[in-house]
Amino acid sequence: MIEADQITFETVEVSPKISTPPVLKLAAEQAPTGRVEREKTTRSSESTSIRVAVEKVDQLINLVGELVITQSMLAQRSSELDPVNHGDLITSMGQFTT
Repeated sequence: MIEADQITFETVEVSPKISTPPVLKLAAEQAPTGRVEREKTTRSSESTSIRVAVEKVDQLINLVGELVITQSMLAQRSSELDPVNHGDLITSMGQFTT
């Protein structure tokens, strides 16, 4: 745990004026401002995200939790088996956990 007396703050001075590099000014001046460009940007941003109902996400999280519990139970049970009689099962469980 970090105590309050262990925290230090350092003050840094910054320059009051930030100038835009000439390259950025040139790029901003040459940037197209047409409707077609805005539509392309909107379409590309729409294709990178999806909307999912909260209930679906909650259900998925619950299922993953159940998978983790089941995997743990199977690993525990397979460790109790005789390797001579159940070698294939133990090998398969080893592949399942990786």
